[in-house]
Amino acid sequence: MLVRIISSVVALPLLFLFVILGGIYLEVAVCAVSALALYEFYQALKVKFKPFVLPSVIFTLLFYILFHQGMFVVLSGVFTFYITVILIMYVIDHDKKVADVAVTILPVIYVIFFLYHVNLFGNLNKTYYIWLIFIVSWGADSGAYFIGNKFGKRKLAPTVSPKKSVEGAFGGMFTAALMAVCLSLYFEASFALYAGLIAALGSVFSIFGDLIASKIKREVGIKDYGKIMPGHGGAMDRFDSLILVTPFVYYAILLVNYIR
Repeated sequence: MLVRIISSVVALPLLFLFVILGGIYLEVAVCAVSALALYEFYQALKVKFKPFVLPSVIFTLLFYILFHQGMFVVLSGVFTFYITVILIMYVIDHDKKVADVAVTILPVIYVIFFLYHVNLFGNLNKTYYIWLIFIVSWGADSGAYFIGNKFGKRKLAPTVSPKKSVEGAFGGMFTAALMAVCLSLYFEASFALYAGLIAALGSVFSIFGDLIASKIKREVGIKDYGKIMPGHGGAMDRFDSLILVTPFVYYAILLVNYIR
């Protein structure tokens, strides 16, 4: 626990600095975290599969450059070319299986595309909205951990993550919702009710994000995706819940602002 706390004390201020600075600084930080998480994901999958790593790394860099430049038509063409290259390599390399193609493309969509939504928060009309993704993800995780340890009796997903409980999940939902409401009351009181609802629903995505990462680790037989953060594991271990939470919170805010 002490190692986890020390690691968080070092890493979290750096993360929050990039979020506060925003713009190109945040984009570079998200790109670095995404690339690291993608690499860790592939290293884990290599235990049972043979993903095409190099083309995916090249596409990741092009994705961030083209998205930053707003060249969406070119980006769609590059993505099409990337998929085509993977399929051609699959035919040429007789050792590759169709499953290797699948596990190559899935992490790119799941990690790179989903996490890039962090940068899209800069397009919203309120700068504080971006903090909701961290509140939903880590607020729900912290609430679930402490309430689950104290009151948890019924297992939520015993075969995937035995330590998670139903009581902890509801505790995480309440914690995330309460924190989101407090944040919104400070910045924009009229959004508080919506913030609480988004956080409560978003905590469900946070739980599934963690369970997805845990199930993959169990399938390939590893404890952590990496070791870059002592006590936490790798980037995938630390940001697994954020991957699903970020798109949900982003589109939920767009919907709320559209209808209200």
